[in-house]
Amino acid sequence: MNLLAFDKKCALERIKQLDVKPFLTCDEQRDYQNRVEIVEEYDRQFRKNWKSDRRDWIKAQLRKGYLTTEQSEEKFSQLDNDADLILGKPKYPWGSA
Repeated sequence: MNLLAFDKKCALERIKQLDVKPFLTCDEQRDYQNRVEIVEEYDRQFRKNWKSDRRDWIKAQLRKGYLTTEQSEEKFSQLDNDADLILGKPKYPWGSA
């Protein structure tokens, strides 16, 4: 599933609408869970794409001679930490991440 920022925005709006209701019907509970999955999947895809783009950039820098092999290996090993620092870790009001 290839999600867009618009999909995430719509899902978050619907989640907010359902959050204010004291009780949800079975259909609303299912809808809520589906919207949560859309938001979390979008964030996973965005993070994965960011890391892939960053990996490609590092490879290009290595090919052009701007980085040594050791420097590129160090940058590859720091990708997860860089993603956390630059993108932040997702935090959701429903508790999963």
